[in-house]
Amino acid sequence: SQLPILLAEYTFRSRRDVEDYLALLDQTDTYFEGIAGYLRDQAAEGLFMPDYSVDKVIDQCDTIMDPAMLEAETHFLNTTFKPSFAPEGWSEWHIAPKLFAEYNSSDAEGNPIDLTSRRTEYKVDGQTEKAKRQAVLSAEEAAKYTYENVTAGTDDWNPRKFFEEVAAPANLSIDGTGALTWEASDYAICYLVIDDKDNVVAVTTETAYAPVSRAESALASYTVKPVNEYGSLGEAAKVGTTTGIAGTSVAGEVVSRLYYNSVGVASDKPFTGFNIVVETYADGSTRTTKTIIR
Repeated sequence: SQLPILLAEYTFRSRRDVEDYLALLDQTDTYFEGIAGYLRDQAAEGLFMPDYSVDKVIDQCDTIMDPAMLEAETHFLNTTFKPSFAPEGWSEWHIAPKLFAEYNSSDAEGNPIDLTSRRTEYKVDGQTEKAKRQAVLSAEEAAKYTYENVTAGTDDWNPRKFFEEVAAPANLSIDGTGALTWEASDYAICYLVIDDKDNVVAVTTETAYAPVSRAESALASYTVKPVNEYGSLGEAAKVGTTTGIAGTSVAGEVVSRLYYNSVGVASDKPFTGFNIVVETYADGSTRTTKTIIR
C-alpha cells in the first residue's frame, strides 16, 4: 500500500536516479508477486487477514476507477504496453468516461498495436442506450498535448524549473591545511560537500569547508554540488589535487556487505533487479548505494 507514496516521493537528483526509478517500475510485477506469495503462505498457515480487511481490499479494487476519476480525461500517448490484453482494451465500469483514448500505442517489442477494435461504447447504470466515446486520438489531437498546454493551465505552473541545474562552483581547490574553497554559483542556496565514497560530509551555505578531521582532509578527491531553491542538485565541481597529507586511512576495508531488495528483504548475495547495498567498513562507518542486477 506504500508503493504509490514511495514512487511519488522519489527524489530525482541525477541520471542514475532516473534509471533506478525506471528499473523499480520494471520490477513492480516481481514486487507484487512477492507480496502475493507471502499472503499465500500466510493463508496456508491459517494466518490470513481477517474478513473485514479482505472486504476493504475488494472494495478498493471495485472502486479503483470511480466516477470522479472517470470524469477527468485519460490519454495514453506513445505508450508501450508490455502485457497483452483483449483487442477492446478497456472494461466497462457502469459509467462512461469523459474520454479514455490512446495514440500510437505499441507492444513490448515496439510493434504498433491495432486500435481499430478499442471499446467505443460503455454501458451506464440506469440507461438503456450505451454511451459512445472516442477511443483513438488523431495525430493532430495528440499534438495538442504539449508540455506547455498540459502543465501551464491558468496558474502558469512550471515544474521544469524545479529541475533546472545550477552551474558547478568554479575554482574548487584544497589548500595545504585541507580546507576546501570555491566560488559561489548563481541561484544556489547551499552546497553539498561529498567525499570520494559518495558520502555527504557537509551541507553548507558558505563557499568554504574545513574538514573536521585530518582523515577527511587526506581524501584525494572531493566534489561540491550546488543546490537550487527547490532542492535539485546542480553539476558537481571536482578537486583534482591532493592535500599533501599522507599516511592516513579513512575507512579501511569493507567487513560486511548486505543487499536489500524492493520488498526490504536482506541477503548477503545480490537479488536480481533493484538492490540497495549497505557496506560496513572496518572503522564502523557505512556506505549505501543502489545497483541493478539484470
